[in-house]
Amino acid sequence: MRRIYRYLLLLSIVVLLFGCGGAGPGSPGSGGFEEVGAYIDVVGASHTDPAGDHGDVWQMDLTQTVCDPGPPAVLEAWGDDLAVLTFRATSYDPNNPGGTMYITRYRVEFIPQNFNFGLPPVVEYDLTTSLAIEPDGDDVQGTFMVLRNRDKTEIAEAIENGIFTPSDWPLTYDMKLTFYGVDMYGNDFHFTWHRSIFMDHYNNC
Repeated sequence: MRRIYRYLLLLSIVVLLFGCGGAGPGSPGSGGFEEVGAYIDVVGASHTDPAGDHGDVWQMDLTQTVCDPGPPAVLEAWGDDLAVLTFRATSYDPNNPGGTMYITRYRVEFIPQNFNFGLPPVVEYDLTTSLAIEPDGDDVQGTFMVLRNRDKTEIAEAIENGIFTPSDWPLTYDMKLTFYGVDMYGNDFHFTWHRSIFMDHYNNC
């Protein structure tokens, strides 16, 4: 019964976070758009890794599986996890459009879900990027590294060595991406995007 409760709670969180993709006017974690004269929404999201495009499904594989011992051994495609996001900028007033907006930096944070105890911490990333978005113009797509393979290996080893003992699998986190930028007139802005993340030993052979 407790396991059913946990899954129902997890499902409710996923539904809640699915609606947190955009950074429209007044969205939590956004700022500076009033000065810019336009705001940015995330209108498309996809999770990719060397195994392929998984769509808007965020299952991150902690270890590389041996698909066939061989010889020669055949290993599953495995490596860094990436987020492919599509952005759309919209002016507050179409008759007075905002200037070109430039996303220059992003930060990745993984926040443990509070119903799964014993989760290992995940390293935070602060990375540069370069995207130009025109308010009321075409959608713009960007690819962002969100979890490196060496950090996944460290998580798996820490659990295997008993340093951390999760109360449940898969490991569940809130992945928070904060984007920072400036418009063509020098006005700063920032906004956030969230997804629930599931980490486990997935078999992608």
